[in-house]
Amino acid sequence: MHKFKKIVCTTLSCAMVLGAFAACSKSDKDDDKKTADDYEDVVESYLDNLLKYKLSKNEKLVVDGEDSVAEIDFVDSDNEFEPVLEAILTTASYEITDSEDGDKPEVTYELSVVDIEAVLDENDDIDSIDALVDAIEDSADDEDMLVTEEFSFTLVDEDDEWLIKGETTEDLAEYLSDMIDDIDGTDLINGGSDDETVSTEPTEIEPVATEPTETTVYIEPAETLATTTTEPSTSVSTAQAITGTDYIASYDYTEQLVSELASTYNASSYTPSSRIVMEIHLTLSDDGQFRLYNDPDQVMSSIADFYRVDLLPLMAEVYGMSASEVEALFEQSGTSIDQLIDEQLMTTDTSEVAMELNGTYVIDGNQILLTAMGSSMAGDVNGDTISLTLQGTDLGDIELVFNKVG
Repeated sequence: MHKFKKIVCTTLSCAMVLGAFAACSKSDKDDDKKTADDYEDVVESYLDNLLKYKLSKNEKLVVDGEDSVAEIDFVDSDNEFEPVLEAILTTASYEITDSEDGDKPEVTYELSVVDIEAVLDENDDIDSIDALVDAIEDSADDEDMLVTEEFSFTLVDEDDEWLIKGETTEDLAEYLSDMIDDIDGTDLINGGSDDETVSTEPTEIEPVATEPTETTVYIEPAETLATTTTEPSTSVSTAQAITGTDYIASYDYTEQLVSELASTYNASSYTPSSRIVMEIHLTLSDDGQFRLYNDPDQVMSSIADFYRVDLLPLMAEVYGMSASEVEALFEQSGTSIDQLIDEQLMTTDTSEVAMELNGTYVIDGNQILLTAMGSSMAGDVNGDTISLTLQGTDLGDIELVFNKVG
């Protein structure tokens, strides 16, 4: 469920147009051409994007967009280990240690990341990807759990602009890839030891009992089911009624965004007029498999709609101006707030807001249990609705009510 944090962070990166406002409000634009004094800034921008896991933004900083880090196998929302790579980078830090001038300047930097081997040695109970990600995040402030490596980037002048040579990103990509390659992934994916396996066979749906049934509750990992007694199901066809069906839920994370903006830009009194809503889909197949996913285009459309309505009044509050004064400053700079929003959204890869989880499910009376990657979540089935609680996400526990489609 760490994808939820990524999606919100992407939304916040769109909000950084607030920071761009200061530059846009200048009446005279500086010349955009790069000079030899700027090559360190290019490397810092690359590393800043890296540590925010905004890898797609680095394409414009590398010659021909050939950034080796973005080509790592694990940089894929369908790869089980992508959350591990993301955790490694978003908890890392860097320091520029040396710069050599010349026609092809070279910038040397040190990258400090959490040592995964040390994390696994210290936490022998880690048995899932989520557990490893949590352990990495918890270890980020412990200097004894960090490892530091030195790298260098060579830059070249391309049309009066410093860009990083793609081949000099290969060492960094290989280093990050090797860190994850060294993990014994079998246990983490299966959620147990080598002697334990997770069945990929379709889950058998048990008939509804006529006696009081046992209600499953959330556990992580899913080893046993805690139980409470409930009234027996009144419908023997609950399983048949919901399988082979699509459901959709809406998650509103406007308040999360506004809270971040309030602390970052001192806009605590701002009340948004529009909302940012992510639609989450749940498909239950007849063979006992489920798919939980979102539509990245829908998420980006909701983000864009929010900023087109709320960004102008938000800027006015942050900078102590009227909305018309903000618009006038944009006009003086030769742009508009809509153009600024469009530019920011165009640089955001929709894959950064994609979320997908696949696994198996079992129905017990009016209860449903979804299991994936060694963790489970339980919910209630009530007619055409399914209520689920996603526990342990970076945004806390998330209550979702899925409604049957069609």
